[in-house]
Amino acid sequence: MSGSSRSGVQNALAALSDAGLVTVDSHPPAKLYRLNRRHLGADAIVELATMRSRMIDGMRQQLRSWDPAPLGAWLFGSAARGDGSTTSDIDVLVVRPDDVDGLDPEWSAEVDRFADDVTAWTGNPCAVVEYSTREISELVAGDARLARDLRTDGIALTEQRVALLSTRFEHAVSRLGDARGHLKKAREFLTAAEVDLDLGLPNAAASNAVISSINSKDAICIRLTGASAKTDNHSAAAAELRAAGGSGPYGPTTRRLAQVLGRLLQLKNKSQYQAQDVAGADATRAVEWARKMFDGASDIVNE
Repeated sequence: MSGSSRSGVQNALAALSDAGLVTVDSHPPAKLYRLNRRHLGADAIVELATMRSRMIDGMRQQLRSWDPAPLGAWLFGSAARGDGSTTSDIDVLVVRPDDVDGLDPEWSAEVDRFADDVTAWTGNPCAVVEYSTREISELVAGDARLARDLRTDGIALTEQRVALLSTRFEHAVSRLGDARGHLKKAREFLTAAEVDLDLGLPNAAASNAVISSINSKDAICIRLTGASAKTDNHSAAAAELRAAGGSGPYGPTTRRLAQVLGRLLQLKNKSQYQAQDVAGADATRAVEWARKMFDGASDIVNE
């Protein structure tokens, strides 16, 4: 549950358990929660959990039917990031063909129908922002805030793209999207490591700390170089991170984090494969190191 505190998650699970929507298997000091799919409310829980993805699918399906068709469309803002509230707008940018006037009645009807349907699906107001090819080119070239939002969080809703966006712009979107994907995993595994540490599970804590840090490394390397090697060679992974910053402004950070990653990777085999347990003190240090890795990756990816 991204963005939720551990106590909030535990309270929510307790409430779901009391309602019979989840079952609990106790394996002290841990608990395993499962959705009770026989419960009459289970389907509703699944529907709510998948509402955002179904909204995006519905948007894509409707945009495919537009006539005239847009040259591109992107979901951006809080709806794209997945951190909106019940009062947040659902922001969509569409690129209008050059031969279609912004006041064209057929085009306006498609925009209005789309906004009305999305609002009806979600209960959130849908705000459609329209740009011509020239205007979107100027937006990207000028590095306006909206352009930065699209690069960071934008979700493409159409297969057809404006040529400019399908090269430099969408390459940047893909690169940052991949980096943010690894950063999200790093955060999830770090949260799991912290929970494991609280539960007195040093091996699981250290293992999840290692996995979190590997994802932090991947996020940094993709953000700075566009790629990240997948290797079991621990020294190579640290060297890749060290080199990612080069002589640029992130050089000191990546060199420092490479040392942290090297220490963490020394615990990988012991926590995951060997019979010997990871000591509690080592697990605590591993989680602290993973937090440093995540904080450094967050600063670089979200800059």
